[in-house]
Amino acid sequence: MALKDVDLKYQQGVLTTSKSLAVGGGLSVAGAAVNGIQSADHGFLAWNFDPILVQGANNTNTQGTVFLNAIKFRQARTVSNLHVYVSTAGTTITSGQNWIGLIAPDGTLLASTSMDTAFASTGLKTMAITAQSVSASWYWVALLPNMTGTAAQLLVANANGATQNLSPNIGLSAASYRCAVNGVTQTSLASITPANNSTTGAKPFWVAAS
Repeated sequence: MALKDVDLKYQQGVLTTSKSLAVGGGLSVAGAAVNGIQSADHGFLAWNFDPILVQGANNTNTQGTVFLNAIKFRQARTVSNLHVYVSTAGTTITSGQNWIGLIAPDGTLLASTSMDTAFASTGLKTMAITAQSVSASWYWVALLPNMTGTAAQLLVANANGATQNLSPNIGLSAASYRCAVNGVTQTSLASITPANNSTTGAKPFWVAAS
């Protein structure tokens, strides 16, 4: 599609566009290169943090709890997979009650898939979901564990997984929390009310989408 003058404008020293801007080469802002590692460098569409910041693992010991971690898409995308990393496998997993899903900013559950088998072994988990078209916005990856033996452990952004040490929600209202819990004693994922997000028991598990 040809670039139109309404898409990209330069006026009084400011370049603006109402569309997405893709840069194939280098990009600098005020002379400083914008060259930090991005999710695309690892083959993902988005993640909640660079995995080099992982400081340990924390377990999913609060069974039936819906853990939310936000990822931000910078442009419209189609999401087909959700990812987590299991460092310690869970045991005695309750069949049909372990899930991962994608939740929209308004709380709508867009898609989910079973984690029954994935929680039972270690490594990067690539969980296929029904393809979803997402906009340039925040979405949540939801995790729901239910197992009565050893709790599965997932990579986290700080060693004990406590949000008070990471403080990922500074300046945000509950409906916009990056790291939250929304639901307890659950056996399946469903749409949520974002205003009911809580930090109690929340854990900054590494999550990604592709």
